[in-house]
Amino acid sequence: MRLPPRARVLAILVVAAILRTAWLDAVPPGFNYDHVYEGYDAYSVLLTGRDSYGVPYPLTFRSWGDYKPAVTGYSVVPFVMLHGLEEKAVRLAGVMYGVLGIASAYAFVAVVWGTWPADVVAIFLALSPMHIHLSRSSPDAIVVPFLLTTMLYHLHLVKLRSRHLVYAAVPGALLFYAYAVGKVVAPFLVVTALWRHRRRIARSRALVPAVAVFALLVLPQVAFQVTDPGTAEARFWQVSVFGPQARDNLVRTYPGLSGLPGQLLPVVGAASNYLYYTLSGPLFRQVDSDAMGIPPFHRALLPVHALLALAGIWATARVSRRSPPAALLVVWLLLAPLPASLTDQVTSHQRLIVVLPLVHILSARGLALARKDRSVIALLCFGIVLSAAVEIQSYMIEYPCEEISLYNWRAGLGEAIRTAVLEARTEEQVVLTRNVQEGPIHAAFYTALDPSRYHAGGFDGSGLDVQGPIGSGPAVIVATLMDLERKDEPDLRILAPGEQGTRDDIVSVVPNVLYGRDVSPITNVERCGEDRYFVYRAR
Repeated sequence: MRLPPRARVLAILVVAAILRTAWLDAVPPGFNYDHVYEGYDAYSVLLTGRDSYGVPYPLTFRSWGDYKPAVTGYSVVPFVMLHGLEEKAVRLAGVMYGVLGIASAYAFVAVVWGTWPADVVAIFLALSPMHIHLSRSSPDAIVVPFLLTTMLYHLHLVKLRSRHLVYAAVPGALLFYAYAVGKVVAPFLVVTALWRHRRRIARSRALVPAVAVFALLVLPQVAFQVTDPGTAEARFWQVSVFGPQARDNLVRTYPGLSGLPGQLLPVVGAASNYLYYTLSGPLFRQVDSDAMGIPPFHRALLPVHALLALAGIWATARVSRRSPPAALLVVWLLLAPLPASLTDQVTSHQRLIVVLPLVHILSARGLALARKDRSVIALLCFGIVLSAAVEIQSYMIEYPCEEISLYNWRAGLGEAIRTAVLEARTEEQVVLTRNVQEGPIHAAFYTALDPSRYHAGGFDGSGLDVQGPIGSGPAVIVATLMDLERKDEPDLRILAPGEQGTRDDIVSVVPNVLYGRDVSPITNVERCGEDRYFVYRAR
């Protein structure tokens, strides 16, 4: 018996939710500083109405200096309220947008091309390695596909009921508060989707309310841009091909561009990036893991999907002149690499998030070419299921135990910090050294440090302290328990991975703190059968 459309999409969403929540506390295997800031900012807003820097209800969260958009920070707040300050709270916000994004993609495809292609797109998205990983990490990037497809769904329905123009204005405006890549492509998609109905829309009663809703929602962002352009534009100048560090980064990536004049380099660099992301980027092939813990199989398409997408591109391009929906896909495809290409590096592949669910829609259109041949469909489906099973197994089982993954995600750090705090005596405090970027925020997160005390004086008087850089050891955080009054009394130290834990090794790293002390082990934190952190008390 064939299931009705609602039952089918519900079953797909259940499978998608399982793939995004199973072992959520272990995959990815830890929590990097990006997501730690997202959680602690949400916790701070929940309790005090201010972010971790004391800014009241910010429109952009400073984070570790990459200025997270508002949607990211505020989306985590309800989950922190429900689950407390835990890694799962941040990740559940991403899971929510991942599942909602599949549902909105299904709705968009269903109203444009029908329920059969919508089923296929939903299944492809549910199995996408890129979509699964970004859904399990945080809401930062994965919210963009949800907002884009929700907007496009309502824009398509404008031809039936003009009030959908108002509904589309809401997700369209929220894109200006989300991960920046969305607002780069959204205006072009809006024009393409509505161009055919421009005269009818101009006479529509819904036009003024839609513009008013959009303007009211975007107005705070515009005011923020005018009153504090330094903060509003900080992230742009950090990563843009026009930024102060762009030349060095572009030449490092493309040595052949070193002889170009300064005015021409950003243009040629952006064009080179565009070709990289279009022709040999992470859409169709595996890429190396990066410093944010992106898996080496972090690509949008499974191998069979890639073949189907190429067929879908061909089929779509053939009819784009006489089919507005196909023309929209072509414009979307040409725009998708643009946001990533305008940055000065080609290492952060989540900047390609706008390809979701576009490439899966194209894959579904490619599959439709063989729809009448059941044997071909069966073979393709078998290939998709098999490759999905292999890559999901790799992601769930192998990836969490890879050395680069354990290191990038600070695997075991939370347990080590909590153990140190639990073992601290009343006369001792936790002292954190800055061996790693934003190490103190990890301690604030894992100890649920009162944000109001943090705003008032940082770690002073909070039971935590911060010590300057120590040695040149591995780039990981080091936590130490020391006597509050006399710095030469007992302390508890969390050693970095790779340090042996002997007294001589400890003394060589922190001679001013541990010189002349006897060191006794308290416990060690293991991940994947290997010691990751060692907790010691030194006397």
